[in-house]
Amino acid sequence: MYKTLSLFLFFSLFIQAQTKYDLFYSYLDKADSLKHIKIYDKALVNYKEAVKYVTPKKASAFGGRTGINVYFNLGVCALYTGDEILADKWMRKAISIGGLKKIYLEVFDGYPDIQEKIFYKQIISDYNKLRLDFFASLKDIDAYLEIQILTERDQFVRKIDNYLDGYDDEYIARIHKKYIQAIKNKDSIQIKKFTALRNKLRVRPWERNLKYMEFKRELMKNVDSLNARNLIRFTTNYGWYCEASLLLWHWRVEFGTDHYVWNYFMPILLKEIEDENISSGFIENLESFKKKEKEFRKNIKKIKK
Repeated sequence: MYKTLSLFLFFSLFIQAQTKYDLFYSYLDKADSLKHIKIYDKALVNYKEAVKYVTPKKASAFGGRTGINVYFNLGVCALYTGDEILADKWMRKAISIGGLKKIYLEVFDGYPDIQEKIFYKQIISDYNKLRLDFFASLKDIDAYLEIQILTERDQFVRKIDNYLDGYDDEYIARIHKKYIQAIKNKDSIQIKKFTALRNKLRVRPWERNLKYMEFKRELMKNVDSLNARNLIRFTTNYGWYCEASLLLWHWRVEFGTDHYVWNYFMPILLKEIEDENISSGFIENLESFKKKEKEFRKNIKKIKK
């Protein structure tokens, strides 16, 4: 316990130092905000500044944003400023560096008639080559494939309701795309049809079955434990991979306690932050969660009184 607390005390002092990732996310936050309010020219400038500090891969170090988002968003902003050549360049990087999957390209509708653009059709046509470039850029393909298995297992158990209802990720994306298209076309019949299908996706008949819910909770608990043990073995063999942040987030309740997951990963995370390989943002998010959880528990006690 003393060892864990000492690490957290060290981190609270160490976290004040800025790394290149902190600068990266500073510009990225500005860019995302500007894009959201449709100030595309200034968003483009900030995205460009962000990637000067970090070349984000498939899973950038923490914060929920990935190389896919950064490069593709940069391309979208370039498109809105009238620069198709720049848009083409960065959208291709979203695949060759960020690892963007084809389904994302095929359902994307964040720019008017983008699916009809000649340059965009060519990107989709060149997808296989760009995807091969992504795999060629990996430092260890076996390590990449192994951690993908862990993250896919993690997501499978959390999407089990959809699968039990007979819906896969591609079907859900397709329904959403058609719904958006119906709204753009102001087609009331299609809007009604796809609204009904979207609502159906949200229905969880399984949640009315208490035995099923107990089974699901137990399955999720066991999968998280299995993944944690495998992640420790994986990290010992291959070093830190940023995809691990998703798996570690499920152990946020145990963060700050004498727990085998954090006893193993905290020294590694601190070393990665010190070497400017990752951002301190993930641990900051964990500390924020623990603070909110503590306040929530305190309020519950007051209500019970």
